[in-house]
Amino acid sequence: MAKKISTKQLLETYKQVYPDVTSTTCSVSSEKDSFSAKTAFDLALKIGKMTHSYPLWVQVAKKKIVIIKSREFLKNLDRMKKGTRVRYFDPRHPEICCEGVIAKEGVLYSGAAPQIFVESEEYDADGETPVFAVFWRPMEEMSEK
Repeated sequence: MAKKISTKQLLETYKQVYPDVTSTTCSVSSEKDSFSAKTAFDLALKIGKMTHSYPLWVQVAKKKIVIIKSREFLKNLDRMKKGTRVRYFDPRHPEICCEGVIAKEGVLYSGAAPQIFVESEEYDADGETPVFAVFWRPMEEMSEK
């Protein structure tokens, strides 16, 4: 069985990619109530909207939700429209570099993480299968860094 990663460890990992990352925890105290996955993700997106950020990770337990979010990530997603050239950027592994194009607009969540549709021969992404969104950035954003 995989070892559970603590919220603190996740925050430290995401701060390497998005230094402005923050977390929010929501919980219910009622014995009867709990969060469904749909309710949790809807709430995470609403909290993101209120804080002008976007969820990088949404961890759902029956009575508790942990949302890790970033304003910088939201800005990147806002610029990633269909046809936008993007580059894979993971500061923990600068030797890995590849480019692609946004094949479809929109973000979906698979598990706890946001996914996007990228077409890239280098990354072996066909544009139909979603890829982990956190490490992809618009090309013009990369030239500013």
